[in-house]
Amino acid sequence: MDRTTYDREKLRKIVSKRIEIFKKKPEAAVYRPSVVSRHIYGLYSETTVRSHTVKADYPEPAGGTDRAPNPIELLLAALGACIEGALYEFAVHEGIEITGMTINIDGELDLRGLFMV
Repeated sequence: MDRTTYDREKLRKIVSKRIEIFKKKPEAAVYRPSVVSRHIYGLYSETTVRSHTVKADYPEPAGGTDRAPNPIELLLAALGACIEGALYEFAVHEGIEITGMTINIDGELDLRGLFMV
């Protein structure tokens, strides 16, 4: 599936239906996802999200094997994907055509707390 075959009308109907339901029953809008993260070795882990596996590791200078993005990078990636998805849903619902979107997210983490410094 790509941009030319994606069914925007189907998504518009889904979003409209959700809005209708959430107006009548606000508690239906509460989403409670659940994931299971499993330590594999060292700093490498695999997390099951529905039927998907998300891998996480740390770069070699931090003691990992650099087999996957680190958890903070995955957090930023998830935030970017969440923003993109929400904007796209809104645009489709409002009849706005989006032909491309890029979200740039930079993070800053003070590691002193992690190392109790």
